[in-house]
Amino acid sequence: MRRMEAGRSFTLSMVALLGFTAVARAESIYYQVDKEGNMRLTNAPDDKSYHAYLTTHGGDSSSASVSGLYADQIRLAAGRYGVDANLVQAVIATESNFNPWAVSAKGARGLMQLMPSTARRFGVNNIHDPEQNILGGVQYLRYLLDLFGGDLVLALAAYNAGEGVVQSVGRVPNYRETRDYVDRVLARYGRGRSDSGGRSSTARTRPRAPKTKIYSTVASDGTLVFSDGPIPKSVKD
Repeated sequence: MRRMEAGRSFTLSMVALLGFTAVARAESIYYQVDKEGNMRLTNAPDDKSYHAYLTTHGGDSSSASVSGLYADQIRLAAGRYGVDANLVQAVIATESNFNPWAVSAKGARGLMQLMPSTARRFGVNNIHDPEQNILGGVQYLRYLLDLFGGDLVLALAAYNAGEGVVQSVGRVPNYRETRDYVDRVLARYGRGRSDSGGRSSTARTRPRAPKTKIYSTVASDGTLVFSDGPIPKSVKD
């Protein structure tokens, strides 16, 4: 438990730090859990064992920027439940690729791949109706965001794996499918946000200054340690 609390504290500190950056851009924090169960966080992963933990987005983003298939229904649901329309669009793209008749092997259905029990829980009568499905899915996403204190990564993990699973482990479960799902949604969400806000294509392609790599680990006494260079093994022990 102390490790999880330490990781969360680091995330909040990083969000605050990124809030003061001069250039508006998406930033991601990635995590790795070693064989001893220690969590490490970094903003510049150097191998494939790291997974997305949190993405922050600089600058303002307007839901009005959402376009394409079911844009009106997405904006309606997003506005009603206070969820970023770009996030809703990213979830739909990942879940069903905008196919309202999609059915998963586990029985999830429609644009936002609602299980029948979840659809009933949030008042969806016709699970394949785009507007009803999106309203139910966004309402469920809002519920998960509130349940996990606004932690987008945990909410997305719960959307994929189930809220009970995420509550029981207190983090993204060690399921390949769930980790890949969270990564894909965050990647799509980051692209959608970067294309909004009225910035020109020139501004979006402006070269970025090299970012400082941040390393983090949890010492044996539960203390979170982070550094701008590799952390010696003696600190971890």
